[in-house]
Amino acid sequence: MHIDNTYVRGNKLDIEALFAIVDVTHDVLELQDAIPHRLQEFEDVLSDKTDEPDIDIGAHCNKPYECDTKEYCWRVQREIPEYSVFSIFNLGSKKQVALYEQGIVDIKDIPDDFEMTNKPKQYQTTKQRRVL
Repeated sequence: MHIDNTYVRGNKLDIEALFAIVDVTHDVLELQDAIPHRLQEFEDVLSDKTDEPDIDIGAHCNKPYECDTKEYCWRVQREIPEYSVFSIFNLGSKKQVALYEQGIVDIKDIPDDFEMTNKPKQYQTTKQRRVL
């Protein structure tokens, strides 16, 4: 049973029309034979304590939701410090990733000539506004 996406509500809600009943018995039976093999694959991955997945950090760590293992991947596997280039407010993810790809994760290691994001005008001093 699922919501029928073709249903259009009139003045009154029609529960019978809102939901669609679909028999998926045939589809489930076709997939059933693969279940033991898939379960064995899961067991193999979970029991392997030496070969961790090696997926680099990136936007996928937070989108569409923050990954449950983000802390482990970032702090343990990649040794990203608690305060890093990813902590800089308003730097922008593209610049954060650009620094990370250069091997720069610690704020103190950002080169002096690295072009940071300009501060919004309301936070700039009068002298800074004249330069812009």
